[in-house]
Amino acid sequence: MFYKARGSIFAATFLWCNGSTSDSGSDDRGSSPCRKTLKPFMPVRLRRWVQFMTSSQFYWLLFLCDKFQLLLRIFIFINMQLFNLFKKKNEDLSQLSVEKQLSYLIDYIPDFYKDQRQYLNATDYLKQDEWALTLESLIELTVETDHYFSEEYWQRLADAANAMNLSELSNYCLKQIGRNQKDLKSKTPFGWTTIKFDDNHFQHYISERIKETWVAERHQRDNVNSLLKKENGVYLKMNGRSGTIYVIDQDRLAEIDVEIGMVGLLLYFKNTTHWILPLKRGLTIEEKKDIRISITSWASKTINAVEFDD
Repeated sequence: MFYKARGSIFAATFLWCNGSTSDSGSDDRGSSPCRKTLKPFMPVRLRRWVQFMTSSQFYWLLFLCDKFQLLLRIFIFINMQLFNLFKKKNEDLSQLSVEKQLSYLIDYIPDFYKDQRQYLNATDYLKQDEWALTLESLIELTVETDHYFSEEYWQRLADAANAMNLSELSNYCLKQIGRNQKDLKSKTPFGWTTIKFDDNHFQHYISERIKETWVAERHQRDNVNSLLKKENGVYLKMNGRSGTIYVIDQDRLAEIDVEIGMVGLLLYFKNTTHWILPLKRGLTIEEKKDIRISITSWASKTINAVEFDD
């Protein structure tokens, strides 16, 4: 090994330094002769260096260095393997995610746009695995409506374009992020779109997927599962100035968004069109009338003034 070869060279040098090889052939097997008497003409620093090289600490240092080199090589090898694996995984994801990215974007487009020609084109092209045409249709959807789509929407389109080597389309998508910042002076959340009327008036459309997430979070916060176990009736859950009225009827649940108005609770009853749990099902005209009567009766008993928006 490396440190053994070095040891032989050092030993020969030390014997020469001390002149221990004599005509009589005598040999001192005790401690290193260089530690006892070194040639007087040797510089002090050189003597100290020779003494260190003959010490056991030096051989341990060589041994540890040799082991360290081995560990270092193993460490470098493992890191290179991990890097190659990570790189390959990223490449696979970028290729694999083109279809998934486009499908994800389509899923989070608000319902308002689902009758638009370019939206219908995008869904058709995606089914046919025409990803480039799907991407172009999603871009044309924004041009056709002249609405502002979210920055994440444009970034995901740019990533998909890059994965398909469509650099011109990718650059166009990235420019739209700057346009959003310049025209809106604020970010549009993913799953939202913005219509700008002037510098002070805006309108938003929100994806049903986002709304479903909000509903799930609200149900968890309001502990809706426990409400279903209660008797038929009306239950109010407020969260600041807004909240929800839950109506339980034969293990079915309907909900009405409310907020504090000028004279009491303002109920957005017009938007209540379904039983939400246990299964989503449309309300009949009679069922909606019954819910209205139940809320009015509850309000009179609890001294809560209510105002219906319809």
